[in-house]
Formats: sequence, structure tokens, C-alpha cells
Amino acid sequence: MFDFKLIDGVIKEPLGGAHNNPEEMAKILKREIKKHLIDLKDFTPKSKSTTGLRNFLQWAFFLKNKRL
Repeated sequence: MFDFKLIDGVIKEPLGGAHNNPEEMAKILKREIKKHLIDLKDFTPKSKSTTGLRNFLQWAFFLKNKRL
């Protein structure tokens, strides 16, 4: 999925898993969301629209061509 640019990365869970340490997982998620929101702030509305359409088309291509 990363090769198709469907995801930006993988968020690692705390040691023992998110279910064993939900407070730490919440902190990790908050940090990751803030990081991406800062990146999105610099996009213009038109570039957000273009990026959204490109991402949608990449998903469609992936789903059409994936091998089960």
C-alpha cells in the first residue's frame, strides 16, 4: 500500500500493543495527527482538491489490480 502511495506510513504501537497502553497510544496518535495537520496547512484549497482526487484514483487503481 505504501508503494501505491495509499498510506504515508505506519504508526507504531507502544510496547505490548495499544490495547495494553491506550494512554500512550493516544499520545502517539495525537503527535502523528498534529504532524500531518501542520503539513496540510501549507496546501492551497486547489492543491488539496487535486491531491484528494489523485489519492482516490490511486485507491481505485489499487483495488482494480490487487491480487488476492
